Amino acid sequence: MDRMKLFTAVCLVLVGGAASWAQDFDVVIRRDPKDAEALNNRCWTRAATGDLQGALADCNLALQNNPGLSDAFDSRGLVNLKLGRTADAIKDYTDAIQRNPRSSSSLFGRGIATRKSGGDGTTDIAQAKSMNPNIAKEFAGYGVTECVP
Repeated sequence: MDRMKLFTAVCLVLVGGAASWAQDFDVVIRRDPKDAEALNNRCWTRAATGDLQGALADCNLALQNNPGLSDAFDSRGLVNLKLGRTADAIKDYTDAIQRNPRSSSSLFGRGIATRKSGGDGTTDIAQAKSMNPNIAKEFAGYGVTECVP
């Protein structure tokens, strides 16, 4: 798989060019249907652009093919958060953090999910912002905004 193409696709999603790159993920996945990283990247792309059911299917398949892929837990956490499944989002983000404790995305997502489920989440959100001061803006770009406890 062309890792530079995947990196470029993720960058374009961040600046709003996701639709055309989803097709490139489709090509890579057709060549290797068990490529967990490609499935995760397509999951994340779909989650960021609103295809939540497609994203969930891709995340689940990525984790079936690579049960330890922290990025896939993070992506599925975003999907579950956007679907309003806060308990599932918290579990996914916690699984991601156990594998990658320095993931500002997973910490921020877990903090938001915790708040949306009635908890505090302040520690996770503060830690995420200390690692990445733009994390709230990034999540807002995915349609997820910080809520007050």
